[in-house]
Amino acid sequence: MQVLLQNQESYVTQKGQITIPMYLRIKFGLQQGSRVFFDVEKDHIKIKPASNLASVYGSVSPLLRKMSLKEMKRIALEDKLNAIR
Repeated sequence: MQVLLQNQESYVTQKGQITIPMYLRIKFGLQQGSRVFFDVEKDHIKIKPASNLASVYGSVSPLLRKMSLKEMKRIALEDKLNAIR
């Protein structure tokens, strides 16, 4: 049996679910209960294995000034909107 490694399609169910092909689940270590991250681009969606918080700890420099959570959310939203445009 030959396994197609690229450009496979899947269907969206009535509940909005999709099946990730087995070879991709194996390649990226996805098991039942694994979390994935949806990265929205202009005309497509990237699905990535979600990393846990411990694995990214320290990967971002500390803020240079104190900032409220509301201000951080506003900046993050602006950045995301600019990336989509």
